[in-house]
Formats: sequence, structure tokens, C-alpha cells
Amino acid sequence: MERDEHLVHRLEAFCDIVIGFSLAELTFGLVIPSHAIALVSNPSWFLYYLFTFSIVALMWWSHYRIFRVVFYPDTINILINFRGSPPSHY
Repeated sequence: MERDEHLVHRLEAFCDIVIGFSLAELTFGLVIPSHAIALVSNPSWFLYYLFTFSIVALMWWSHYRIFRVVFYPDTINILINFRGSPPSHY
């Protein structure tokens, strides 16, 4: 039981790092205009950024809830976690 709990914490930490890198890449992709007025005159870039950030944050929250409520560290669940879908031979 303690070993399974340790494995779950390790998987959670790995997934948190992946989400963190995704959010960092999202931020590094922002282009800062040369004039401040461009930020106000065309705010759609900020709305797109917030929308994308929200999607990634919701994915992280959903993943966290799955790990806390229904995840059990057996082979099939670990494969689903990394692949996103069950292996074809199951």
C-alpha cells in the first residue's frame, strides 16, 4: 500500500512537470509588441492566451481529481495515463 502511494505521488509529480512545461511554453510563445498601445488596441491575443491557459489548467485539475478519486497504480492505468488511451491489445 505504501509503495503504491509512493508510485502515485511520483506519477503526479511527473505529470505536474509536464503541465508546467506546457504552461511555460505557452508563455514563451507570447510576442510583446514594440508599442504599448498595441496591447490595448488588439486585446484578442490576451483572450486567446487566457483561453489556452484555462484549458491547460482544467486538464491539470481533471488529472489531479482522477488521481485522488479513482486512480489505482496498476499496469493498465499507468499505460492509459501516459498514452491517453488503452493499449490496443487489451
